[in-house]
Amino acid sequence: MDEDRNQNSEYEFNDEIIQRYEDSIRKNKKCYFDVSEFESIINHYINTNKFNSALEATNLAYKQHPTSTEIQLKKAQILIDKGQAIESLKILKHIEKIESSNFEIFLLKGIISNILGNFNDAIVQFNRSLSLSNDDKYDLICAIASSFEQVGQYKTAISFLSKINGFKNENSDILFEVAYCYEKNDEIDKSIYYYKKFLDFQPFSENGWFNLGILLNKQDKLEEANEAYDFAIAINEKFSLPYFNKANIFANAGKYKEAIEVYTEYLLVEQNNSLANCYIGECYERLEQYDSALEYYKIALELDKNNPDAWFGIGITKMYKEEYTESIDYVKKAIEIDDNNSEYWYILGNIYSNIGSFDETISAYKKAIELNSDEAEFWVSYSIFMFENNKLQDAINILNDSLKSLPDNAEICYRLAGFFLEDKNEEEALKFFEKGIMADYDRNKAFFKYCPQAKKLESFKNILKQYKPPKNK
Repeated sequence: MDEDRNQNSEYEFNDEIIQRYEDSIRKNKKCYFDVSEFESIINHYINTNKFNSALEATNLAYKQHPTSTEIQLKKAQILIDKGQAIESLKILKHIEKIESSNFEIFLLKGIISNILGNFNDAIVQFNRSLSLSNDDKYDLICAIASSFEQVGQYKTAISFLSKINGFKNENSDILFEVAYCYEKNDEIDKSIYYYKKFLDFQPFSENGWFNLGILLNKQDKLEEANEAYDFAIAINEKFSLPYFNKANIFANAGKYKEAIEVYTEYLLVEQNNSLANCYIGECYERLEQYDSALEYYKIALELDKNNPDAWFGIGITKMYKEEYTESIDYVKKAIEIDDNNSEYWYILGNIYSNIGSFDETISAYKKAIELNSDEAEFWVSYSIFMFENNKLQDAINILNDSLKSLPDNAEICYRLAGFFLEDKNEEEALKFFEKGIMADYDRNKAFFKYCPQAKKLESFKNILKQYKPPKNK
């Protein structure tokens, strides 16, 4: 109780100082404050991200206390926050000549070195700061680690965090920070290890369970990831992100009904979310429940007219319902919002293909391939369209061009084999058939369905026998 009273009186004292300071500024009246009072004023503005006000207070403080290193250090800190690292460094070098044993000077110099990309010098400066500090080094090490995290030097951040006594066994905050650094450094196994250690000490941390779920998902440990998300939800049922990620796991696994249920739970927490409604629409679309899909896509659009996936979702659903004219309008609207989405252009090509719009189909397919030449489906669909329109040589040329991006793609090789066989070029057909077999043997079954004449040729049968995998004993 006494501690609370002391804390409240301290807040009241600080409020009184800030009020007196702001009155003096507003009335343009000179008013004296001692160094500690100015530090309280400056800290108030720093903590509320009012760096211009903090700098103004620092300049006034310097006029009243020109020899105070504390005030000059505050100014150096503010200049760093304002992105003026070089100006800050000039002040720090000046202070260092006067008071070279102050650990804060080298802490700030280290931060500046990191900002300037001089990471080795930052380590030197920070180590000097640590050697000069007589206090508990916990807060100082955390500040140093944070500086390295901000510039993406996560391994170095971990090396400093490991200097905190007992960090592996008793300090849950540091365990969380180390886990985060390993996660950002893409060392997933180590990150999982430290998140689990953190959760041993803090089993009711919703963020700990949520982060663990993300990492387990990255490792395709989907059941474990869902369990982690369930723990996060059990701790805080208003924490929306675990619902969303869990629903995504179900959707990506093709469990669309389960995904819909969890997205719906998410919407109970995050109402009026366009993206979630859009994803529910997509799940219904995959279940071929097109009326329900349209319902949710339209809700998504009502919530966000600039959601291109909602426009596209309606367009693709209309395509499945063979309402092609409307379908084109919706997909074009999606392209207006996001004209660099290759899938939108590809589907537009498919729709035009369905209604026999030759030039428009070619234009859309070409644009899709221009945006993403690594998608085999785009090339194959384009070539099949040309083949079905009696443009066999064009179909061959298209797939030959695709080999620059996808030289060993099984589907492209099989399709080329079929086209060359149609062109009475058995030698080239066999070459690409063999490449297709080597890339994916089992796909030959699909090849023989669209190219049944090949099954009658001994040359194709011989290649099949040559590459047939041995039966499991």
